[in-house]
Amino acid sequence: MSRPCDLAYAAVPARAGQMPQFRSAEPVAPRPLAPANAASCGRDGETCAPSRNGLFRVCVADSLDGLDALKETWETLEREAAAPLTPFQSFGFCRAMAETMLKAHPDYRLHVICVRRAADDEPLLILPMEIETHAGVRVARWLSGPAVQYGDVIAAGVPGDDALKAAIDSAGIGGRADVFDFRNIRKDAAIAPFLARTGHATGVTSEAPFVDLTQGADLDAVVARQRGRKRKDRRRKRRRLAERGDIRFEVVGPGARAAALMHQALAFKLDWLEANGLVSRALSQKWVRKGLIEAAANAPIARISVLNVGGDIAAIEAGFVTGRRYYAFMGTINTAHGDVSPGELQTEETLSWCLENGIERYDFLPPVQRYKLGWAEETERVANYALSRSPRGWLYARLWLGVAEPRMKATFHRLPSPLRHLLARFVGRTAAENAAG
Repeated sequence: MSRPCDLAYAAVPARAGQMPQFRSAEPVAPRPLAPANAASCGRDGETCAPSRNGLFRVCVADSLDGLDALKETWETLEREAAAPLTPFQSFGFCRAMAETMLKAHPDYRLHVICVRRAADDEPLLILPMEIETHAGVRVARWLSGPAVQYGDVIAAGVPGDDALKAAIDSAGIGGRADVFDFRNIRKDAAIAPFLARTGHATGVTSEAPFVDLTQGADLDAVVARQRGRKRKDRRRKRRRLAERGDIRFEVVGPGARAAALMHQALAFKLDWLEANGLVSRALSQKWVRKGLIEAAANAPIARISVLNVGGDIAAIEAGFVTGRRYYAFMGTINTAHGDVSPGELQTEETLSWCLENGIERYDFLPPVQRYKLGWAEETERVANYALSRSPRGWLYARLWLGVAEPRMKATFHRLPSPLRHLLARFVGRTAAENAAG
């Protein structure tokens, strides 16, 4: 949840000392599947080729038609996944984001990889990526771009290294990638062991706080972990908020109303970011905002909660539910009620809703922030990796992903507040253009 700024660059810096010491991949010439072997495999929108060892058939969907053709297979793998599925690789979320991305950036390419067993054509895994060009380097990134807070493969059971290697070799089908940029990999992700063995760790690690809801039967048991002063302060703020009118809380599933609430939440967030001199890499892009509204309307995992005070919206939280986990994607407040911290009551009410609906984990998402630690006692490590497929991809991974990008972010936060506000207003004006649309 980005209350106030998970999606902004003002997050608490990750602890550099937690950088995992993984073996770096050596620069090698790309060994993609031979384009000469690539051909239509009888499925709409897919181009396929055999893996080098002949054990798999690797297919790449590079259009919305190809993505739609994978829907049944994708959702079957979601149900059979061994690791907890993240909402950001669910079909509904990826489909919503892909459509708005391609409309905004015709130069981007979908690169959704499906690996099937050659012997019986059984689907084994899907790796949802897109390819974009950055400084002349073709970079494969998670489909849905900067909106992705966790990345993982969708696989039936535990994916084998050979199948994952076949997926990475798909760089030669549907457009060559110089490097795979795998960001936000949880320690418990299905792809994490493979990347730890074969990838290059980039940037710095972060932590994702979460609340284990299996340890308490009700909200009182959960909030009892907080310090007495914190609980007393929260009750005081609830009383002050109640003085402004009746308090009403509800959670809205996907549909037109959820889309309207997402639209309002984004407007709240953009205003807050600009006022505080912050920049959100995700929300500054109009296609991301449109994709999130589309996901709220149509993705089955969407849950938008709203806190009303006297008929006025005080806080909105955009969340997702997969399995028995709730992911607090973006929390926003109406600044007219900001003096009584309605976001804290929003979190309390959402936790109560999770308990009532059998949710076992409330995930705040990375990075660590002070207000999150006021609720959460545990964290999950989140790391970034790169797999190079060419010499230029190897340089990009080490010089840009490993050094330049993290330092640029750190430099932004060290700028004097007036300068940060000036830059934020410049970016904010761009982000706010046609916000009503």
